[in-house]
Amino acid sequence: MRRLLLFNLMAAVIVGLALVAHTQGLVGTIGSAPDYEPTAIPPTPSGMPRSAPGRAVPGDEAPAPPPITAPQRPTGRPAIKPSTPDVAPGAPAFGAQDVITFIQNSGVHGVRIASSGPVAVVRVEFLTGRAADARLQAQTGQPDDALLCLVTLQGSFAVAGPAGIPPRTFTTAFQLYDALTGNLLLQGEIPGAP
Repeated sequence: MRRLLLFNLMAAVIVGLALVAHTQGLVGTIGSAPDYEPTAIPPTPSGMPRSAPGRAVPGDEAPAPPPITAPQRPTGRPAIKPSTPDVAPGAPAFGAQDVITFIQNSGVHGVRIASSGPVAVVRVEFLTGRAADARLQAQTGQPDDALLCLVTLQGSFAVAGPAGIPPRTFTTAFQLYDALTGNLLLQGEIPGAP
């Protein structure tokens, strides 16, 4: 009984849709002529080969894929304002005193690192990306020939960990700056420091 009822309901819906389509002019009756003129596809112009598998025809080419670009090096966040605007190529845009003044005024704070108490600048070095990678025993993401500023700091530092794990504390930290822009690139614990 249910099947018969379901079948009758489906048949009524189909007949109703067909009736609406016919009254709206969406379909013609069987054997009637279409209400439109079919469009003829123009022949291929002479001298132009027809498209065939493996053979491109002008205008049939697929768009070229976008060019592959090299990944961009990290640019960091603004920090030290360059004090030497007209620097010679390969020279830093700020000096050691600019670094010391910046750290004294700003402290050491970042996304996951913080300092408590006084911070002493132990060393300020201008070096290449390759030398910074070796000193930090890590990849900084900077080109080997990039001019960087590595700052060694003494103080009480902590790095936040995942939820539920206490912060890791240490006394020797670093900050790595782009020596041309003054942007802070990285900061953290110096590997192997006491």
